[in-house]
Amino acid sequence: HVTRVVTAVGYERWTDRKKELFRFKYSAETALATGRKRVHTEYTGMDGATLVREKAEFDSSNRLERYKVSWDEIGADGLVEIETEKARISFVRPGKTNRSTKDADNRFIVSLTIPNFIRMGWTNLVRGEQIRGRLAVVDRRDTFGVGFRKSGVHFIRGKKASVIEMKP
Repeated sequence: HVTRVVTAVGYERWTDRKKELFRFKYSAETALATGRKRVHTEYTGMDGATLVREKAEFDSSNRLERYKVSWDEIGADGLVEIETEKARISFVRPGKTNRSTKDADNRFIVSLTIPNFIRMGWTNLVRGEQIRGRLAVVDRRDTFGVGFRKSGVHFIRGKKASVIEMKP
């Protein structure tokens, strides 16, 4: 197995990194023998309480197979399971479960897969083109069309960083 861990702090916009909002931890584990990957993310409040947890499983071609999100504060869970270009989306909260089925082609994304979707469309983005996807919103059990485009460049601690904008 190969494991990669990234941690970060989210700050309120325009506060010059003075007002922390949350902490983020991303870990990915890839099985060398099979190429399958598992990804976990966790968002915690500044008090240390877990806010949101995400888990995803990918096949050896890096296609999403299963995604689970848990909102600890409200006691709810969401689940996306993908088989043969169909996504079964479930949202579970105390006493109630809602389900739907949506198309899931190569443009199907969940919040955790947005960075990879952008990476795969990077050539188009730097040419000034927009890339389009279908974002699953688990608590609504639906997907929505979104577009990503490179809207500018900023410098962060002296390093050049592209600004990617997401719009419906």
